[in-house]
Amino acid sequence: MNHTVQNLTYYKARTVQISHKKSGALPKEQNLSLFLLGFGTILDLQLLRIKYGTRIDGKPNTAIVVFTSASAAKKIIQSSLHEQDGSFWQISSIKAHKLQIVKPIMQVFSKKVVPRLTKFKGMPPSPQPPPRSTRIQSEDSIIGDCGPPAKRHKAKSWVGTSEDIAATGENTPRSKAPDTPSPAPESYEWMCARITQLEAELDSTRAARDMAISDHDIIRLAHQAERNARREAMTEKSSAERALSRKETEQDRLRSALEAALSQKSALLDNNDTLRRQLTEAEESLKMAQLRPEELGCRVVALKMELEEARDQIQKLQLQKALLEEQQKDKSDTTALDDAKARMDKFTSRFKQLESDLVSTQMQLRNTQTSLESTRMSLESMEEKFSSAHKKYQKAKEKTRAYKERLQNEKFTQGLKEALTPKAQRSLGVTHEIVGKLLTAAGHLHQ
Repeated sequence: MNHTVQNLTYYKARTVQISHKKSGALPKEQNLSLFLLGFGTILDLQLLRIKYGTRIDGKPNTAIVVFTSASAAKKIIQSSLHEQDGSFWQISSIKAHKLQIVKPIMQVFSKKVVPRLTKFKGMPPSPQPPPRSTRIQSEDSIIGDCGPPAKRHKAKSWVGTSEDIAATGENTPRSKAPDTPSPAPESYEWMCARITQLEAELDSTRAARDMAISDHDIIRLAHQAERNARREAMTEKSSAERALSRKETEQDRLRSALEAALSQKSALLDNNDTLRRQLTEAEESLKMAQLRPEELGCRVVALKMELEEARDQIQKLQLQKALLEEQQKDKSDTTALDDAKARMDKFTSRFKQLESDLVSTQMQLRNTQTSLESTRMSLESMEEKFSSAHKKYQKAKEKTRAYKERLQNEKFTQGLKEALTPKAQRSLGVTHEIVGKLLTAAGHLHQ
């Protein structure tokens, strides 16, 4: 087996794939890394987005995670399969499984991850493991808890006295007493087994330290998230209270404006009714005034006819008087002359009266025409006032409707806020529950 296949096999056993359950986006890299550190030390973490078997740009929905041990990979897959309510798996809607044989994933794994790790760590160990004593832990805790070790030095560089070997193992944890006798300390097999055991114990210690650090970080992040959630809730509450205060002030102002508009509308309605009555009266007066000039005109014509007749009678009487005066020169009888004078005086006074009546009637006609013109102008002014009042009434009506709609919208918004405030509080309670579950899960992982 060549080195490339050996490397792929070695790291594939320590690699898991994190995918979103519904093709959504993964959590933030920092949160995901802190969560994964609870299962073991991470050698590499690659985030990418896969859709329809092709790698595309965008928020990552797939992660390739390489651990230092195969046991960490198995542990995280088991944790994903047996996820609990409120766990990180359920909250983030993600799952862990073995590496899928998909082109974009295998390209990243074989052409980017494995070459970089091989270059950094060195070649993975030989597939033929060295002999080991019964003091060595299980295969998962020995080989699985560490990355591929660097290339071994020659055996002669590790040869030493038993005192050196004992000095090397003084500070390492002791395992249980072996059930079978181990090889001699000076043998090559014993040194290889001892080195492997020490490396396993060192990696176990590092894993425990990393898990403790991860638990501490998870708890710190959980407390920070809780503080942030509480701070955001208080900020939202203060903002909602300020907005509610502003809305109440605006509502009071709108209510006052609505009352003013309603009173203005009532006043305009009263003024409109008054103007309607005045307009009706002016129209009746105008009709009467239009009829009166016709009557006066007829009377003027009749008076002119009577005046002409009186003028004719006066002329006849003047002729009769002249005849009678001539006859009086011949006769001494003045009776007929007196009668003619009396009749002439009577017609003269009648003529003067008719002239006076004609002048008076003409003056009345002129006054009536002047009054008619004034009435017409007053009617036009009233029509303008009525039109202006009607426009004001329409504007006040529209303004009142707008105020009513705005007031209804404000009431609806206030009701919606009152309905949403309990939901926000429930959401804050759910956040606290999630944080509590995260802390519980961190405690389980630590145990």
